[in-house]
Amino acid sequence: MEQQNKLPLMLFNDEFIAKALFSVNQIMEYCYTDEVKYVKLTYAPYRFVFRHSQGGTC
Repeated sequence: MEQQNKLPLMLFNDEFIAKALFSVNQIMEYCYTDEVKYVKLTYAPYRFVFRHSQGGTC
């Protein structure tokens, strides 16, 4: 699945980092707001914003 709809908030390769953290389940919480998932990561106070067609809850 391509991540072309991703909306990066970081200047470095956040996509790679986010994918790696997804794979090891280090996600604190998911929140959906206007179809945008805000993912808070445990390793840092940064947010990675993704658009996904998959369902999710806050």
